[in-house]
Amino acid sequence: VARAFHERPDHVAAELEFMHVAALQEARALARGQTEKAEVCRDAQAKFLADHLACWLPAYAERLRREDGEGFYAALGGLAVAFVAADGRRLGVEAARARRFRPAKPQPDFECPAGGGEGCAPS
Repeated sequence: VARAFHERPDHVAAELEFMHVAALQEARALARGQTEKAEVCRDAQAKFLADHLACWLPAYAERLRREDGEGFYAALGGLAVAFVAADGRRLGVEAARARRFRPAKPQPDFECPAGGGEGCAPS
């Protein structure tokens, strides 16, 4: 990440990818009859969901909906929330935790030359 760009390392894509990998490992363990390993993977998913995604993703998706209306990003946010809600039901994670999220103030827009990098500066 460029120094001038203040992207958080816990980006939504990284958090969703973590859940994907943990679910895939659980499925593989179940297919191999490794119930103890599957339970470890399931527990990791539940804890990560409760401590991360379920805390802020619904509010983030709502903000996308307000900003984008019926657009692509609003729909993508809604889809992500639907998947997280389904995981929450499957893993027994309560959605009420999401109410504690307070969105950060937005960063200024950045204009970057082709290729980005050190030349990026806030607009």
